[in-house]
Amino acid sequence: VLPTAMFLRPRRSQVGVSTSHKRRLLRLSTPRNLVAALTLTLVGAYLTWSLSAGLACVGDCPRAGPASRPSPPEGGVSAFCDEHFGYGWLRRWNATAAPRCWTAEGHLPGSRVTCRSVRDEHMPAASAPHAMCDVRGLVVDTSRMTRARCPRHRPGYLCETPTYHRYGQGAFELGCDWPSFSLADHSPDHGRDIYQAMAAGARGWLSPLVLRDTAPEPRPTLFVTREVREHANLFHCLTDLLNAFLTLRMLGWQTWGVLLLDDHPPGPFDELWARLHARGGGEGGDLVLTGGAKLPPVPRLSDITASKEGEGLGTEGCGGAACWGDGVAARRFQLEAMLQRGGSWRLTDPPTAGPKRPLYTAAAFPPPGYTSLLFAHLYEPSSCPHPTPLFADFRAFLLGLFDPARRTLGRPLAAAASDAFNVLVVSRRPGQGRRRVARQLANEEELVDALRALDGLEGRAVAVHLLDLAGLALEQQLARIAQTDLLVGMHGAGLAHALLARPGTALLELWPQPEGIWRCYEHFAEWAGLHYGRWANPDPSKHQKRGPTGDTTEVDVAAVAELARQLLTQVVASSGARQGS
Repeated sequence: VLPTAMFLRPRRSQVGVSTSHKRRLLRLSTPRNLVAALTLTLVGAYLTWSLSAGLACVGDCPRAGPASRPSPPEGGVSAFCDEHFGYGWLRRWNATAAPRCWTAEGHLPGSRVTCRSVRDEHMPAASAPHAMCDVRGLVVDTSRMTRARCPRHRPGYLCETPTYHRYGQGAFELGCDWPSFSLADHSPDHGRDIYQAMAAGARGWLSPLVLRDTAPEPRPTLFVTREVREHANLFHCLTDLLNAFLTLRMLGWQTWGVLLLDDHPPGPFDELWARLHARGGGEGGDLVLTGGAKLPPVPRLSDITASKEGEGLGTEGCGGAACWGDGVAARRFQLEAMLQRGGSWRLTDPPTAGPKRPLYTAAAFPPPGYTSLLFAHLYEPSSCPHPTPLFADFRAFLLGLFDPARRTLGRPLAAAASDAFNVLVVSRRPGQGRRRVARQLANEEELVDALRALDGLEGRAVAVHLLDLAGLALEQQLARIAQTDLLVGMHGAGLAHALLARPGTALLELWPQPEGIWRCYEHFAEWAGLHYGRWANPDPSKHQKRGPTGDTTEVDVAAVAELARQLLTQVVASSGARQGS
C-alpha cells in the first residue's frame, strides 16, 4: 500500500511548507498518477501473495514432492467442492433447463427441444457456453448430410480425413417451432453444427406423411461426436465419457443407446462406447468375451440407411440437388394438397416402399469433450483437492461396464498387511504403429532397479513392473491398474487411469521440465482419493527434445525412488486407517 499512501496521505513534515511545494504535491495527486499508484499497489500485492503461496519458489517447490491428500473438511466434502465439482454443480446446471423448440398447442404429434446452459469458470472459456440439449421426436435423414474434414463452426483444428459430417437442411427434422435460435447459445464446436441444422429443420409439427416414412426408435439415444485422433487418447476419451455420464444423470434415463455421429478410424477405446451401448440396453456389461466372441460394435451414423433408395452419405464438396434434394418440400406440398382436398390420413394407410428414416423418441447430445470439468485448473492447483461422490460414481459407472457388480477388477480396497506392494511403471515407447512418442523415459530400466531396491519397505516385498499399457486389451489395463499400489510414469494419457484407480493408492508423475506443468493428472489423483507426488526435471540438459523417435528425459532415479518410498508409506497409512474404521 506504500505507493498509494505516498500520493494520498500528506507527510507530517509537509505542514507549513511553501505554496509552490504544495502545488507540486497537488500535481502529484492527479487522476493519472493515482491510477499509476493503484497499479503499483495491485502488482505489489500480487507479488507478495505469489511468494507466500509458493508460486515463485525455486528448487523444490511445495507441490513437487509427495504430499498427503488434504483431508476434507469435517463432515465430508466441502460445500465448495459439491457446488463446483460435485452433484451440487450438476443440479445447478440441470436447473437451467428451458424449452427452446416446442409444438403449437393443438398440433400433435410434435417435438420438443430442452437445453441446459451454463458458463462455468472451471471449464475452458473457449468452449462456453457449456450446453446440453435433449430432444423428443427427432427424425434423422442421412441423405441430407455430407462428409467433412472439420466441424463447420470450428475450422482448422485437426482437419484430416473427412470423418465428421456437415448437416444440411432436413438432416435433423423436428415437429416444433424454434422461434429465437441463436448460435451464441451453444458451444463453438460441432454442437453449433447440429443445433443450427435442427433449427433449420424445425417444421412446427410432425405431419402424418412424415411419420408414415419413419421407423420409430423407442430406446433413448446419446448422440456423441468425438474429436478425431483424440478419440484414441484415454484422457480425451474420459472427457467424452464423463459428459455422457453427466447427461444420463441429468435426464435420469434407465435405458439408453449410443450413436456415434463421427466416422473416425477404429481406436483402442471404442470398446468403452460399445459397452456403454450394450449396458444401456439391458444387455449388461457382463458380456463374457470368451471363445472368440466379440462385443458388438457401437452404432454409427454411417450405419443408418438414407430415406430414399440409392441415397446415402455423400462426400464433402457436393452441392445443390445432389446433396439436398427436395424430399422435405415434396412432403410438405403433398400434405398441403391433401388438407385442401379435405382428406384425412389414417394409420391403416399403406406405408411407402423403401428404407425408413429413424424417428428417435428421445435423443440427447452430450457436450463436446472440451466442455469438461477434467480441464479445470489445468495450470494451477485445484480449488477442490478432495474426492467427491460425483467422481466416485463415475469410476463405478465405468468399471461397471466390465463388471456388473461394480467390483474393482482386482484386490479389495484395503489390501492385507502381508501383501506385496505393486508398483507399475508406465513405459512410453514407439511401436504398434507409433513411430514417435513424446515424453519418453530415457533410463527406465535404471529407474526400475532403483524402485526394486525399496524391497522390504514397511515389512513388505516390492514388486515393480515395467509395462506399456497400449499393448494390453482395455480390460487387462483396468485389471492391472486395480492391482497397483503406486503408478509411476512420465506425463501422458496413460496416467489418466488414475481417475479409475483404487482410492488410497498413489500416483507419481514425472515431468520433463522444471515448469509449465499440466496439472490434470494431479487433479485426477485428488478427485479419485489418491496420494500424489511429482518429480519435475530441474536440469534442461537431461531432456533431449529432438530424437529420431521422440523426446526423452533422463530422470534422477534416486530422487524418484525417495518420492516413491514416501508415497508407499502414505498408502500403508491410509490402508490402516480404512481397516481401523
